[in-house]
Amino acid sequence: MKHAITFLSVVIILTNLAFGATYYLSPSGADTNPGTISSPVFTLTKAISLASAGDTLYFRGGTYVYTATQALSKSGTAADTIHIFAYPGEYPILSWATWAPSSGDRGAARGIYLTGNYYHIRGLDIGYAPDNGMKLEGSHNVIENCSFHHNGDTGLQVGLKSNAANDGTLVCYNYILNCDAYLNVDPGTNYENADGFACKLYPGAGNKFYGCRSWENCDDGWDLYETEYLIELDNCWTWHNGDPTLWGFTSFNGDGNGFKLGGAGVAGGHLVKNCVAFNNKETYSRGFHQNNNGSGITVYNCTAWGNTVNYGFNDAVTVTKVHTLKNNIAFDYYKNPNQSGATNAKLLAGTISEFNTWDAATGVTVTADDFISLAESDAMAPREADGSLPNNGFAKLKSTSKAIDKGTNVGLPFLGAAPDLGAYEYNPLNAVRDADVSHKSFVLNQNFPNPFNPSTAISFTLSHASFVTLKVYNVLGKEVATLAQGNKQAGTYQFRFNAGALPSGLYIYKLTAGNVSETKKMLLLK
Repeated sequence: MKHAITFLSVVIILTNLAFGATYYLSPSGADTNPGTISSPVFTLTKAISLASAGDTLYFRGGTYVYTATQALSKSGTAADTIHIFAYPGEYPILSWATWAPSSGDRGAARGIYLTGNYYHIRGLDIGYAPDNGMKLEGSHNVIENCSFHHNGDTGLQVGLKSNAANDGTLVCYNYILNCDAYLNVDPGTNYENADGFACKLYPGAGNKFYGCRSWENCDDGWDLYETEYLIELDNCWTWHNGDPTLWGFTSFNGDGNGFKLGGAGVAGGHLVKNCVAFNNKETYSRGFHQNNNGSGITVYNCTAWGNTVNYGFNDAVTVTKVHTLKNNIAFDYYKNPNQSGATNAKLLAGTISEFNTWDAATGVTVTADDFISLAESDAMAPREADGSLPNNGFAKLKSTSKAIDKGTNVGLPFLGAAPDLGAYEYNPLNAVRDADVSHKSFVLNQNFPNPFNPSTAISFTLSHASFVTLKVYNVLGKEVATLAQGNKQAGTYQFRFNAGALPSGLYIYKLTAGNVSETKKMLLLK
């Protein structure tokens, strides 16, 4: 077991505060309205025509049934982002289910077509578009906590077109944060092209996915086909893609890879870290797939199981820079281990492969018993209140895992004497460890306000009497405050944390009741 935190890896996105005008959309709105809260508009196209850089558009809850692409060609600026948000506490659903364009128009029948720059889009459910749920061709955009499902092509696609000229400044620095993509399927191409997420066809520099999930799409979880600038995939999960039995098709061309990291021989050195790929396709799949990319893909601290080939980096292409794989876990051959080609890793000669479970020198054999949970139901569970991936033990190591402290330092945060293998460090401050979550006897709420300065309220509810401790830590794991310690009866409690002279930054508060703990993050801004 580890006893000290050297660093806690976190991702925070700070967006511009909205001080511009505010416009509202509602399923019962009309585009002849001015877009006020009492007289909202209906289409996003109309709402954006009213907005300027720095303005905010709020979608009220309910279902918006659209029959045309909602185009976002206007741009914000670095100082004045255009915000398109779900109204706080409400759930807007954007559906194109009734749109039946002619066959000649179907390929351009996207749900949202974003060609502008400096947008922040958050909290939208986007589904049933005849083509992409969203096609993103702009730059410096943030897509956060959105869902893309049941679309006729890739749920969210970032990029241009095949053989497009791009010096790196087009379709660049887009950040896809805590989004889901699932059940996207394209019968128009014999079920071959609909991925969950794609950053393909010559996007520019600096595009990143963090905290995203992609599952049960007819082609791949992620597709980086024809990409020449580095794309970063961090803390993402993908599973059960390319399975024709989900839809009962007899003719089916979906590839079913988890993370497809190239295509057509176009060289792009991508970075994949802390990601999970499992149980993709029923016949032949790769969890992490080079796909004819010879430009030095880097894969650090990932976990894969149940794919035909968990790590496939053996395509016979010209290699301009060798691939590097370190601290990765692979186990459990495809469910039919006698199938031709079933293996944990297939690598080109010269690939840098170190401290992985398949490397003999590592001396580690990992099985399902090393993990708290590998269940698809836990991977698919609701997200946390802040939009992050479910913290229910999925793909997390047990305290008894053989993978703990068996890695090498690759520059990622780690705990203890050495990095662990796989996507997640064993962390004694994790919300769920080896404890049975069914015995959890409390609800820990997000602090309010958050961000805060100088103080914030932290509350929790106990379902029965427990010995309780509530402590605050900085990102180095150093305790900075004890807010509660002692026996508490069932009920709701609130404590105020005053940051005093503490510096700005991220802090973690941890509640322990009995033998179960949970942590949450909060941000001090001074």
